[in-house]
Amino acid sequence: MNKAFSFQNMDVRDIDRSLLVDRQDIHIDRKLPREQRIREFCRQTNHHPDCVIIDGVVVLSRFMDTEATIEDRISAAVRNA
Repeated sequence: MNKAFSFQNMDVRDIDRSLLVDRQDIHIDRKLPREQRIREFCRQTNHHPDCVIIDGVVVLSRFMDTEATIEDRISAAVRNA
């Protein structure tokens, strides 16, 4: 598989499900160092960690180009709820 290929510019409905891995089939040894866990996750997702199947649904993660962390965004959402 071409590691440079990305689903980021695709409509999630057009993604070929046969290229994806079901989240239930991903198993990572939590005792491994962080870098090895990341590499293992990428390997098990066919180098597409941003697009997997969860409960039968194609899930494509997209992130804004910003300095804000996910924790910042969650905190803001809770404050504004």
